[in-house]
Amino acid sequence: MKSLLLSFSLIIFCIAPGWSTNNFSNETKDIFRQLDKAITQKEQYQQALEKKATAWKRQLPHASGYKRISICKRLVEDVYLHTQSDSANKYVDQIAHSIEAQTDIKLQNYVCMQRANIFATTGMYNEALETLSHCNHKAFNHSDLLAYYHLLRTIYGWMEDYASNASIAQKLRLIKATYRDSILKLEPKGIGRDIVMADKAIDEGNAQLALEYCNPNLHGKNKDKAYSYYNLAEYYRLIGNKDKEAYYLAKTAIIDLESGVTEYVALPKLAELLFKDGSIERAYNYLLCSIEDANYCKARLRAIEATNIFPIIEKAYKEMKHRRRLTEYALFFGLSLLTLLLAYVIYSLRRQMRRNAETRRQLADTNRQLQKANEAVQETNKNLLLTDKVKEEYIARYLSRCHDYIDKLDQYRRDLLRVAKNGHKEELLKLLKSETIVSEEQKNFYSDFDNAFLTLFPHFIENFNDLLEPEARIIPKKNEQLNTELRIFALIRLGVTESTRIAHFLNYSLATIYNYRSKYRNKALCGKDEFEKRIEEL
Repeated sequence: MKSLLLSFSLIIFCIAPGWSTNNFSNETKDIFRQLDKAITQKEQYQQALEKKATAWKRQLPHASGYKRISICKRLVEDVYLHTQSDSANKYVDQIAHSIEAQTDIKLQNYVCMQRANIFATTGMYNEALETLSHCNHKAFNHSDLLAYYHLLRTIYGWMEDYASNASIAQKLRLIKATYRDSILKLEPKGIGRDIVMADKAIDEGNAQLALEYCNPNLHGKNKDKAYSYYNLAEYYRLIGNKDKEAYYLAKTAIIDLESGVTEYVALPKLAELLFKDGSIERAYNYLLCSIEDANYCKARLRAIEATNIFPIIEKAYKEMKHRRRLTEYALFFGLSLLTLLLAYVIYSLRRQMRRNAETRRQLADTNRQLQKANEAVQETNKNLLLTDKVKEEYIARYLSRCHDYIDKLDQYRRDLLRVAKNGHKEELLKLLKSETIVSEEQKNFYSDFDNAFLTLFPHFIENFNDLLEPEARIIPKKNEQLNTELRIFALIRLGVTESTRIAHFLNYSLATIYNYRSKYRNKALCGKDEFEKRIEEL
């Protein structure tokens, strides 16, 4: 027996995939869970953004002149620039073809810059620079020039990331730095300047200076928060703190997703970091989301960045899934073998019990072996031992039989009553009109139920009350073990969750059961939806 269990354990550990030890802190793991939730709700965020866009689009047929141009700007800047480049281009074209744009140099500059922005987002960098060259610099005011330099810094930064060799990348890096310095000359003190200064320090590898300009506790626009969190992630990358780097990349990605943005950089970077850490499944899901959004936005650079690493992660993910399947097969085979072994041991025990008294000593040894085998099975997979569920099933059947018995007694009483009426036996009528038998059986039924339930779950009342607000907690009277409310939730703990069955067991109306369940859901500390699930786990 011992050698068999040892062999089985060695098989499992040899075949099982290498689960990586995750070195992330609980705080970072918690932000990962928040990010996972944001990804599942991604479509809802995008639909909310599209709903806002729809409201503005409805105003377009009724607007003209600069009011119409203002609506188109909002659709470009607030909705489509970082979500759907085709739609953004459509509304930039509407501004470009307006009568006002024919004479308004500022509008012409706006069109040039937004078209360049769209070209850059879709990876058409030369076209973006060519478009910017047509801007009328003399018509720029302070904010226009600042936006112009920001756009050029972004374009050259992306070109540097995508450069084919180190020499070209270095030239592009210098141009990017020049435009960033131009931004700093114009940018006033505040969060905007801090973000640029942090970016400059990170780019130059000056971690200490970067930290001075990174602000983790922002209160303001989501766009500013996203830039600041991303700078913090880059700072922690510089100093080699992967936990904090992952934390702030996740914070940035959550803001991107909740804003409905589909062109972003934080999530694919986080996916790559997690892959290197060994968190293959999460990395695969994050990268899949990034590729889907980049293709939707037609953000070519983001799509290329994601697809460059995706085949590696996909291959590792498939290998992990394959190893997991092998492990499941090995577990199934091993547990099946142990089950057969247990069946054989039980059969041997029964046969030995029919033999002479000398075999009782052997039976004791076999019982000890059986106990060890059971402990091994519990250690291998605790979920395969359904002792508690079996008990609960038998209790449920027992309760059903008891209640059926009460129903039969009541039916029997009514039959005798009918016979007595036909035979004019007044004394029998008087006796049978009494509901004493039924009420006594009902009382005994409740008492048996209470005893059986509290024997199996002695701390149920205390644990149940821990789920409720203090003023809603239930304390049974001296002469009772459980009251009606406790019996309802005791049945739910046993797996009887349908209100109709509970009403049948306890001989109450369906409305009464609904009212009790609703009342205590509203008083739960853990929330309405989770309350009864927690009861089933008590």
